[in-house]
Amino acid sequence: TVKAGRYFETAARKAARALAFDKAAGLFTRALTLVDYEPAQRRGVARELAESLANAGRAFEAAEVWENASDEPTHEGMVSLSRAGYHYAASGHIEQGKRAFSTALERLGVRLPLNSAFALPLLLAVRMRLTGRRLEMRARKSATPSPLELARVDACWFIGTGFGLVELMTGALFTSYALHLALKTGDTFRIVRGLAWEAAIQASQSRGGKATAARIFATCRPHVQELGDSYAAAMLALTEGQACFSHGRWDHALAKFDHALELFVGQCTGVSFEVATLQGFKLQTLVYQGEYNALRECSGELLEEARSNHDRYLETFILGSIEPLVFLAGDRPDLARKSITRAMARWQAPGYHLQHALMAPVKVSIELYCGEGAAGAGILRREWPLMKRSHLLLNQNLRAKLLEVRARAALAQPKGQPLGDPGKIAAKLAREKEPYMAGSVLAVRASLLRSRGEHLKADQLLSEAIGAFGEWGMRDHAASARWTLAAWRGGKPADALRQAASGWFTTQKIDNPERWARMRLPEPETLKR
Repeated sequence: TVKAGRYFETAARKAARALAFDKAAGLFTRALTLVDYEPAQRRGVARELAESLANAGRAFEAAEVWENASDEPTHEGMVSLSRAGYHYAASGHIEQGKRAFSTALERLGVRLPLNSAFALPLLLAVRMRLTGRRLEMRARKSATPSPLELARVDACWFIGTGFGLVELMTGALFTSYALHLALKTGDTFRIVRGLAWEAAIQASQSRGGKATAARIFATCRPHVQELGDSYAAAMLALTEGQACFSHGRWDHALAKFDHALELFVGQCTGVSFEVATLQGFKLQTLVYQGEYNALRECSGELLEEARSNHDRYLETFILGSIEPLVFLAGDRPDLARKSITRAMARWQAPGYHLQHALMAPVKVSIELYCGEGAAGAGILRREWPLMKRSHLLLNQNLRAKLLEVRARAALAQPKGQPLGDPGKIAAKLAREKEPYMAGSVLAVRASLLRSRGEHLKADQLLSEAIGAFGEWGMRDHAASARWTLAAWRGGKPADALRQAASGWFTTQKIDNPERWARMRLPEPETLKR
């Protein structure tokens, strides 16, 4: 039996070297079952098993094995615990991740709380330190960094990326602190990794941050090239894609995401979180572009993969933010609501997270699609304070997205339900100075003019909105605005508009164009003043 176990162990390492990670995981599991290893040897083989599971995309299973292999106060034990927390969090198992990370931080002597209530002031303090360093690459003059120093950098990195797409401020705090520690060590790989992620965060938070991100990326590129490291190159491509997404440059974002995916999948290991992050941004980009055929093609496959890998993060995102829109395209709001319910059932971590905020516009859109303006407005009235308390509205791109849907919901709300004046909300959206949102601002203002009887001005403004949507490749919004403008004009002048809109609706298999257009821009008649 022992001999067979040793054979399985050797075969598992050969399979891992051949990138057959599922096979390797099975063989390592059999070896651990058959061989009575010494404790230190057992932990070593278990870590190899965890590595294979992670490389196979089975993040939750990897986290469990890493946690079980971390019961020692050594450097390897602390790294194992950090990786356990990372893969728990990255797969959406938030509470297990926090438990593992708390123990790891205590062992490493890092005094930063995981409580999101303290994240913002601490983040500002860390950012002040980083600003003082001017985020420059500097060689360390002292000795080579110790394993403990590098373990602290990596633990903070794992925490920040693990929580970066769940609790935004907590994630940003730890990735920024990881960058601060990396700059002190002088480790080029860890500095480049941190700088690239910092640039993506900066790009998403403000207009000024977008300019800062461009400077940081310019700093990173030559060092990534010099490193010749596939992961560093893939991370740079991913974060540049995120920055392009923040700018509304959808085609550029998709090209960066595709390049990053090729590098992550073909040349890197243990990157389940990075790939899930990439896929989430890619799906959101396709929504902005109105590519519903592409969404149908890839979302189902990604959903099944997420389920098989126990990836709650990606599963919740697809069920709550992507699949409902696909169901609405098929004129099935009932299935869209059920998909939201399933997503909420899967995401059971206490608190209000990014996942809830991303589902909110979709839930509102379902109600607007069904002509239920009061219900749509009610969703935002209930959730807006939660978004504020969770600091989610500090992210400019998310804030702009939510202001846009709030303006649409305000148009549709019945009298006496003070979600806010849609004109004032549109003005707030305009002050964000996000160019790709210009069409939405114009469309809301056109709808308001229409409701006041200023038909010619309304028609002109909605025509401008169509041009703005077209300029930014937002074909869904452009077609919906054309459909609405055709309804406003009526008769032969509307034929060309309706035909152009119908082309997109038909191509993308939108079964009920009238309801879809009402979702994108509620009818002026629903505004009661």
